[in-house]
Amino acid sequence: YDMLRLEHPATREPSLFLHNRGDLYEVQRAKVRDHNAWFVGDRVVVDGALVLASRMDPRLLLLPLLERSEGSFRPLDQLGPPAAELRGCDRLPLAGAERWKLSEMCDVNEQMLPEMLLVRMNREKVSSWLRGKVLRVARALAAGRLRRGGT
Repeated sequence: YDMLRLEHPATREPSLFLHNRGDLYEVQRAKVRDHNAWFVGDRVVVDGALVLASRMDPRLLLLPLLERSEGSFRPLDQLGPPAAELRGCDRLPLAGAERWKLSEMCDVNEQMLPEMLLVRMNREKVSSWLRGKVLRVARALAAGRLRRGGT
């Protein structure tokens, strides 16, 4: 696995992510109280923070990159900013990007070479794709498959 510092799609701030076998996880650290400890095997871990890794759709990390190059087809590996503008961030790992169903959120042109994937942001597709994600969560909540906060 690789720990990466990538630009978060919501805040655009560097955030920690875990890349493992083509899957991407957002890493968050939650400290519940000032004085916590965990029993881990035969040891007591004094830092009571809980570190969570939540699997996420890597296409969410493409949104800010696609916005920056809106209007023209660009090779997928050239969407990110130049190395000088990465602000301490790593580049998004693109291994396995062919499985990401990019045509659901952008226009894809595969006419150059099979190994060169050209993409262009399509706002209508992005809106439809995001709407679909929200509807799936809403259906899962309505069916009781996701726990609602509060109790």
